[in-house]
Amino acid sequence: MSCMTPKADQPGTSSRSETEFHFFNCLPPEIRREIYILATPPRVVTVEEDGYESEEWRIKYEEFKETCRTTLVHFELHPDITYFAHNWAPRIGSSLRSHTQRNLEAYGFTSTANRYQPWVPTEDVPEISWLWLADNPKHAWDMTRGAYLSSCAPIPPFLHVCNESRETLKSYGYQLAFGTRTHEPRTWFHFERDTLYINYHPSVEPQLLSGTGWDVGLFRPADLFRVKRLALGDGSWVGAHAEISKLLRLIPNLEDLFLVQLDAYHIAAYLYNDTYDPKDHYVCLRVDEADIIPSVASAYLDQFRYVYKRLKSFKKSRKKGHFLAWPSYFDFEANRCRQHFYDDLKKAVSETPNLVPRHWNVPKVTLALMCSQELVNYVFARRHRFWNQFLDTEKRLARGRLLKLRNLEENGAFSGFQDVGEAYLRAHEPDDYENWEFYRANHHMYDSWFREDFTLPVTKDELWWLTEAEVFPPRYDIL
Repeated sequence: MSCMTPKADQPGTSSRSETEFHFFNCLPPEIRREIYILATPPRVVTVEEDGYESEEWRIKYEEFKETCRTTLVHFELHPDITYFAHNWAPRIGSSLRSHTQRNLEAYGFTSTANRYQPWVPTEDVPEISWLWLADNPKHAWDMTRGAYLSSCAPIPPFLHVCNESRETLKSYGYQLAFGTRTHEPRTWFHFERDTLYINYHPSVEPQLLSGTGWDVGLFRPADLFRVKRLALGDGSWVGAHAEISKLLRLIPNLEDLFLVQLDAYHIAAYLYNDTYDPKDHYVCLRVDEADIIPSVASAYLDQFRYVYKRLKSFKKSRKKGHFLAWPSYFDFEANRCRQHFYDDLKKAVSETPNLVPRHWNVPKVTLALMCSQELVNYVFARRHRFWNQFLDTEKRLARGRLLKLRNLEENGAFSGFQDVGEAYLRAHEPDDYENWEFYRANHHMYDSWFREDFTLPVTKDELWWLTEAEVFPPRYDIL
């Protein structure tokens, strides 16, 4: 490959910008390849049905139901439906068996055409007739609707910079993935590096094909087999492991599972008063004590209030000698959840002799936050600020205690008001804000959810963390 001298370096021209590198094409191909890869970080890719439950989606559904009611529709099922049979067969099996719609053959009519049969019926995977589907439009919609999966995640830039960079990333593993039974794939994804993110859609009953609110019913089995890293939205509520176990059966080769305690929307909107943009580059962070302990704005979120109570209970149990093998509450919860997955797997294998697949991975579980790459530094800075304030408050608290003991030794008594915070206040000169916080803390004003600082004077709850709990320095790792 020829290497031309850039014009900026030729005599009589201005010097090139320090932010530009004009000799990239002169680098060996191996180095250029490494640069393309290093400049393409792993992503969290949200994949969902395009327009799901939008007004247009609902209108199409109503039109579909009307068509089933008024028109003879010969539905054709895709063989991929059998992959989800362990979810749909138990739910609709009795209805299939009791369906009494008669065919024309019953009246003496015959045909030489082969009967459409997408799969060979078995006890575990029964036949679903198009007549039954016409009488059950909701299930027919779930099994036959034309839809495609899409993502707002930014496409890796080097897939569009030049032909060389595009071919490099494709050979490295980036490809169009997540097609449906009716549409081709549209999402660039690297199955070894990227993390698939699935939103939770609560409903009265689980999705027919997925068996859970994390719906993967439109995904092709071949893609589900290749997913290695999965993040689940709203993965913090009690009892989620039962639904997640159903999902693990559909994604049998999963290695890492991230249960998202707070997603990108809530972090952007509630913690940083920012606007959530689904087109941002998103990553997962490990949840940390520093995200939970302070009574800051995040504490009024339902999921964090619950986690806060659980964390405090865990700390009290450790103080009594329990759970000593688990310094981190979040690692303890992740391990407990993983053990549930093992138990669910053993139960499924023992109760179902013809189980397909016979085995699936129980992935490593991590409790996580999901945020944009731009907000990572804000999250880490918030943790760092908390830790510095926590340590500073501990020191000032110790100084206040020393003053209290000194007063007791010198005067034989101390003020009765010197119970929660006055001695700490005497240890320094409080400003107006601290005086107000001290007043709130000692006049039964416990509505301190919006406190932004973990500094003196402290509330009684914060005092417990300062004097009795074992608090660890924050972590700053991206998963």
